[in-house]
Amino acid sequence: MRVDMTWREFWDRDRTTYVSERHRRLESQLIGHAVETFIPNRTAVILDYGCGDNHVADEVALSCRKLILCDSAPLLIERLKQRYSQNQKISITTPSELHALQSGSVELIFVNSVIQYLGSDELRELLGLWRRILKSDGLLVIGDVIPNNANDVRDAITLLRFGWEGGFLFAAIVGLLRIWLSDYRKIRRVHGIFKYDEASFIAIFRKAGFVMKRCIPNIGHNQSRMTFTGRPAE
Repeated sequence: MRVDMTWREFWDRDRTTYVSERHRRLESQLIGHAVETFIPNRTAVILDYGCGDNHVADEVALSCRKLILCDSAPLLIERLKQRYSQNQKISITTPSELHALQSGSVELIFVNSVIQYLGSDELRELLGLWRRILKSDGLLVIGDVIPNNANDVRDAITLLRFGWEGGFLFAAIVGLLRIWLSDYRKIRRVHGIFKYDEASFIAIFRKAGFVMKRCIPNIGHNQSRMTFTGRPAE
């Protein structure tokens, strides 16, 4: 592994954090259902920022007028285009292409398990973009925010519990061993991940023009992490 590899380069490879196909399917269903609960109406335009290898976009698109899937990894972009090329309600874009969106053109911005990989400058720039393209009464949802007191042991136990309940415990055990030996831990030691407490997270977004609040439960299976929802400040 290159020491100078960025998180974006790391994810732009044929890899996944899922330990099995069943894990991917169950987690995707949880996240897809969460997105649907936040969609205000069937005429809404939705942005899934940092969507990753989304497998449930077809289902989510049934509940809105347009679903924009956005990711920065070229490999993922090509895979998503192939998967959803026949669905006219789904568009695939990169972060830089989002600047072409009209101001106030999006009703819901959904961002899950992304914030921990964004440095302060990148996050500040994105908040400005999201603030511009989100409607004045639109909703911003930030899921899977890692708290300051998070640790690898707790996350491992949470995954094992999810594996037990979801019927993929053996795969979860093997997957944890694979992650322990993977490049993920190496690049995490080099670049780190960003953690937040509830108050400081809300303050960062308030400075960028959003009024945020903690939303329970968290999106996904890991309830030690946090979800926040908010709207543009008046």
